[in-house]
Amino acid sequence: MIFLQNYDISLIIACYDNCNSEWSWNSENNHWTGFHLWYITQNSVTIQCDMETFLLEPGDVFLFDLRKNHICRHDPINPVSMYTAYFHCVQTDQLQQQINEGVILKKQHPIDTAMNVTMFQHLCDSRTLFEQEIWFAPILQQIICNTSSQNETVQLVNKICTYLQQNLSEFFSLEMVCLQFGYSKNQLIRLFHKVIGVTPYQYYLDMRLERAKQYLLFSNLSLQEIAENLCFHDISHFVAQFHHKTGYTPVQFVLNQRKSLTQQK
Repeated sequence: MIFLQNYDISLIIACYDNCNSEWSWNSENNHWTGFHLWYITQNSVTIQCDMETFLLEPGDVFLFDLRKNHICRHDPINPVSMYTAYFHCVQTDQLQQQINEGVILKKQHPIDTAMNVTMFQHLCDSRTLFEQEIWFAPILQQIICNTSSQNETVQLVNKICTYLQQNLSEFFSLEMVCLQFGYSKNQLIRLFHKVIGVTPYQYYLDMRLERAKQYLLFSNLSLQEIAENLCFHDISHFVAQFHHKTGYTPVQFVLNQRKSLTQQK
């Protein structure tokens, strides 16, 4: 049993899922009760619930109240991969109320991606329930204890991150982001450094490069088209930024990925 805040949590199962191209999930078909937690590690997935649609990308977490139906889909060309955990809570009604009133956010983006991936790896590799609960507790604590009253700064940065992810094909303007969210440049830069350790522009650049990887591997777009779609100045600028981030040129990256896939087969 895990004790967090006013909740008594029982972990049922945790695993890592590499979804196949035909995967989709309608939660009511499982007839599960309790709660489900996803942590996205690769590609993206959309979740529909209560007339809302959520887009989850790597590093995003989603907390399911399984009393409600969730329809989940991904791009079959880019199958989603994620860590998942299914758990029960003694205070089910209280936790459900907190989620559905928005006190505990369904979608979140925890700060330290590397740390969370490591904890999920240990969680899934653990052989006893006791060990699993040791690793699951700090993961769940970030989500359940990240309430609107306690972590407004984190929620604001998460909201801005979502805004930037949704506008990767637009030229970045710090002034526009500041105007959109009502903060000065210095305030916004300080907030980003405090929460995720990089500037808004660096985060936006990293997300564009992650999207570029998807285009390179799963589309027929040319380097010119990718550079234009993701608002790089030109091909040279795109290649330079990509090489700086990954250590490979775009062409080298594609060849390396294909070589890895061939070796796996």
